Amino acid sequence: MKLFECLKTIPDPRKKRGVRHPFQSVLQFVLLGFTCRLVAIEHMVAFFTPIWGQVKDPLGFTRPKPPDPTTIRRTLNGLKPEQLQQAFEHWIQGLTNGEDFLASVDGKAMKNVKGENGLAAMLVNVFAHDLKLALAEYPLKAKEGEPAVFKEALKQLFDRYPGLKILTGDAAFAGRELNEAIITLGKDYIVQVKDNQPTLKKLMEDWFIARMSKEAPAAVEVKKKARKRRVMGTVG
Repeated sequence: MKLFECLKTIPDPRKKRGVRHPFQSVLQFVLLGFTCRLVAIEHMVAFFTPIWGQVKDPLGFTRPKPPDPTTIRRTLNGLKPEQLQQAFEHWIQGLTNGEDFLASVDGKAMKNVKGENGLAAMLVNVFAHDLKLALAEYPLKAKEGEPAVFKEALKQLFDRYPGLKILTGDAAFAGRELNEAIITLGKDYIVQVKDNQPTLKKLMEDWFIARMSKEAPAAVEVKKKARKRRVMGTVG
C-alpha cells in the first residue's frame, strides 16, 4: 500500500462548514514539503506556488492557488500525532512484510521543537538502516530515561514489526533490564559497552581473557606440530 493511501485512514477533524481544501490533500501537501526538506509551512507554499499547475491535480486540490499557511495550520490543528503515527506504521508494515531485518535505537533531539523545559524536545528513535526508514519514535518527558521509555514500548514495537529480529544501540541501552526484556520477547540485541558501565565491561573483559587462555594451549600445540613437520621435512 502506498503512503498516500495510508493517510486516507485519518479522518478529517474539521467541521464541514467553510471547508475549501480537502483534508487529505493538505496532508499530502505538507508531507511532500517535508520530503523536499522544507520545514516551515510558509516555505512550502512559496516553493509550490510557481509549480502549482503541476502538483495541484495529483495532490487532489481543486482551487487555482495553494492554501495559505494559516489555512494549513488550521486544517492540521485537529490532527492527533498518534493518528499520523499509526498511518505511517501501517505503511511501513506493508514494506517490511515477510522480511527479517535489524534496527538501531538512539536518543535524538528534535530541531525547532521545544520540550517542557524549554530545551529541544527529546525522543527515542528506532531506525532500520537497510530499509532507510524510521520505524517508531517515542517522546521523552522530563526526568525520563531513554532505556526506560524504550523498554515500555518493546512489545508494541515487536508486535507491529515481527520481522525485526535484532536491535542495536549505544552504551545507554546496555542495561540488564532492557536487554532481558528483549530476550524475553524472543529477540536479540547488540549494544556497546563503555567505561560508563565499569562492572559489565570488566566482566566481559574477564570472560574474553579466560576464553583466550583456554584456547591458547591448543594453538601452541598446533604450532609445535607444524614446526616439527617443517624440521623433519628439512632433515629428510
